[in-house]
Amino acid sequence: MNIQYYSEHNLFSKQELIDLWTSVGWTTGSLDHPERLVEALKHGKVFCAYDHQKLIGLIEGFDDSYTVYINYVLVHPSYQKMGIGTHLMEMCEKYYEGYRKVLTTDEAKAFYERFGYKHTSYGMHK
Repeated sequence: MNIQYYSEHNLFSKQELIDLWTSVGWTTGSLDHPERLVEALKHGKVFCAYDHQKLIGLIEGFDDSYTVYINYVLVHPSYQKMGIGTHLMEMCEKYYEGYRKVLTTDEAKAFYERFGYKHTSYGMHK
């Protein structure tokens, strides 16, 4: 498997998102309301990883000009442990340098802790 490229965009088909979301076991959002997921990703800054034309990973951040909320860090299981999630996280953090950073999930805590995120009663943030 060879990562062909990383991209910054937010135009996805429903099927691309369903395929990625269900590959990691996330069915809420992708199966019950895929059109809402497509719409939701139009409002944030999205960084993606592709193998040829196949969407294999993405991260989304949305901000209020002071705080960025990092959402949807996903990497297809066949491509995990290859540094893709790390690279996507680095792309997002570089773009949002100087912002207060808050994660909207506390899944995969060990992954986020590597980037300096701490778990508090308010969620994980930096």
